[in-house]
Amino acid sequence: MFPETVLHTDRLLLRPFTAADAQDTQASCADVLTQRWLPLPRPYTLDAAAAWCASVSPGLRGCR
Repeated sequence: MFPETVLHTDRLLLRPFTAADAQDTQASCADVLTQRWLPLPRPYTLDAAAAWCASVSPGLRGCR
């Protein structure tokens, strides 16, 4: 299991995804250039983003 580490500098905050990130994640992953290089579902829906933020991402860290 990976620890929930937060990295914070004057210009950067790097933290685990939360359910509150779903809308921004959906917008980012639905971007045409992003989808060109990543194997993402098309269309990338808000439901897919919510699942990633709340379940998939924590599961990959071993948190669920």
